[in-house]
Amino acid sequence: LEIFCVQPIRIYAGVEVCQIYYHTIEGDFDRYRSGKYQHNRGIQPSLLYRDLLARPK
Repeated sequence: LEIFCVQPIRIYAGVEVCQIYYHTIEGDFDRYRSGKYQHNRGIQPSLLYRDLLARPK
């Protein structure tokens, strides 16, 4: 996870900016197949819009 700021921002000690929670998988699951973040070199902006465009209307 990388956060990049495009303009100056002051971050104070003790201020939480992110939370990550890992879950234990139980039961059947599908493997990740999107590949949209695979083989990147360097900073990668979010590609969430690809998921939104692919949703049925």
